[in-house]
Amino acid sequence: MDRAKWRRGRGFRGTGALLVIVATLLMGVPSVGGMELGQGSVQPAVRTSPSVPSGTYCTVGTTPEFPAYDPVNHDIYVPNLGAGDLSILNDQCGVIKTVLFPSGAQPRAAAFNPGNNWVYVTDQHLDQVYVISGTALTLTITSPAFKAPYGVAYDPGDAVMAVADRGSNTVTFISGGIVAFTTTVGDGPTMFAYDPYFGTFLVTNYKSNSVTALDALDPALVDDLNIPVGTQPVGIAFDDADSLDYVADSGSGNVTVISGYGGLAGSVSVGKTPMGVTWDQAKLSIYVVDSGTNNVSVLRLLKVVRTIVGPSGSHLVGIAYNEASDQVFVTASGSKEVYIYDGPVGVGGPVASGTHCAAGEDPAYEAYDPVNHFVYVPDPGTNSLYILNGACHLEGSVTWSSAAQPFAAGFNPTNNMVYVTDGALNQVYVISGLLPIATITSSAFSTPAGVAFDPGNAVMAVANTGSNTVTFISGMTTDGTTTVGSEPALFAYDPYYGRFLVTNSISGNVTSLNALFPMDEADHVNIPVGLGLVPLGIAFDYADSLDYVGNSYNNNVTVIDGIGDQVGSVTVGESPMDVAWDQAKLSVWVSNYGSDSVSVIKGLSIVRTITTPSGFGVAGLAYDEATGQMFATMNLAGTVYIYT
Repeated sequence: MDRAKWRRGRGFRGTGALLVIVATLLMGVPSVGGMELGQGSVQPAVRTSPSVPSGTYCTVGTTPEFPAYDPVNHDIYVPNLGAGDLSILNDQCGVIKTVLFPSGAQPRAAAFNPGNNWVYVTDQHLDQVYVISGTALTLTITSPAFKAPYGVAYDPGDAVMAVADRGSNTVTFISGGIVAFTTTVGDGPTMFAYDPYFGTFLVTNYKSNSVTALDALDPALVDDLNIPVGTQPVGIAFDDADSLDYVADSGSGNVTVISGYGGLAGSVSVGKTPMGVTWDQAKLSIYVVDSGTNNVSVLRLLKVVRTIVGPSGSHLVGIAYNEASDQVFVTASGSKEVYIYDGPVGVGGPVASGTHCAAGEDPAYEAYDPVNHFVYVPDPGTNSLYILNGACHLEGSVTWSSAAQPFAAGFNPTNNMVYVTDGALNQVYVISGLLPIATITSSAFSTPAGVAFDPGNAVMAVANTGSNTVTFISGMTTDGTTTVGSEPALFAYDPYYGRFLVTNSISGNVTSLNALFPMDEADHVNIPVGLGLVPLGIAFDYADSLDYVGNSYNNNVTVIDGIGDQVGSVTVGESPMDVAWDQAKLSVWVSNYGSDSVSVIKGLSIVRTITTPSGFGVAGLAYDEATGQMFATMNLAGTVYIYT
């Protein structure tokens, strides 16, 4: 299978070249006002009502199975296999309505279609699919292609609904209310997950102990990939934190962790009969429901971090995450109930918004380590790296020679190490936990600034402001260099198009690299944002699949896609320096160095402005996924502030 076809799917008192940029910024460059556009795309709503106590439950029909969450109405749709109906719940676990199906119906699973805001429900006994709009049954889809339909899910690559025909070896795709086509997979297809990293659409095959990876853009292609997993796989979910897929092996009591292209990352023991799996985007955790032990295992990075004990004899089966209340809904098929549970508490926090701690003299661009839940803050002023936990307490520090100027940090999830650039000594330091373990030197390094992980090629990328190049590091060894724009600064990965982006501060553009083959210069795309605007920070927005670029000389953010289209711009504060993504609040944060503020953006609108201490020079941003808070370095004050 050709991987290439699956592509769609800062300036301080420190580092050399960027020093000139900040010196000019501090002198006060006239603002070029950008036009603030209207809201670009529909965003998931914030919590619509208070969350209920963990363990709250409500009664539904007999044998509730695999539920679905509707992000428009913020309701949970629970198919009741034994009762032959559907219970619709609000986020307080109140039954809004019960939808009746024909006599003999055995509804098994539900899924939401964001293209038309409908919920689709499979009926494994009558071989049909029901369509629910809000609380009304609006359509019944029948087809000879349906064979004991089980799981159902939306394939965003082809904008169709997929139905797993458990009684055969096929998946049937529905466009709107019409059966569009069928494709062959493994034996006994059961549940689905979309993998945006590889652009694959995955289906578990219960009888053949495998997962079939389909091309999400064209799932009818016959060159699909069958990935061996454990015994009798059922549920599956994609983890946005590590870009891996978690498969519940109901027959072997474990979760197999794979990549969307067939790589085996590991296995985690979770109980006796794991069934449903879901992703909690606020807590960055995978939840696995085990019907044999009546427990819910919470996983982070191949480890069980919490076990939620369910009621004895409840026979927990399905699970759905409610983004409005930030809780999971778990069906108990043995007791006709649905239980609501909270996720795990973050590590070392959260703390009150505005909490701060000392971090040298000129803290720059920090990085978050999701394994240890530390924030790594390079400080060129003291030649040091400060390592903080989620409560802003100092866990440790590393100090280099007086000539060193550590500038930016980036985390590598393949070896769980942090890489720190030194713009003065032209080298990169490698940190494991609290300990420095290596110094990488290379003639390719030329005033290195930003550093980030390229998940497409599993390498670290270093922006060389002195040579207009990017150098890649594999493990501890440099692995090649490619030419980009003038004075590259910072990076972002765009999983929608499979592109790896770098801002070029002097040439006023963004170079988009093929993330799988970043040194293929024929595939580079230079995306203009404006000559003289000095773009620095950049981040990908997972809610609208767009990239946000902070223009430090124009006091605005340019919004682009990964292949060159400019969508619009948002006026922010003075001298925006860094951009970061808050995956719990589905927001883009922008640090405004010159106006001492942080702009919070959704779509193309500012939804909040956070005022930071006057004269502190807010610069770098790093999101702590364990606490759901943002760390901001104050470059002129030697401190780090935490904001909610």
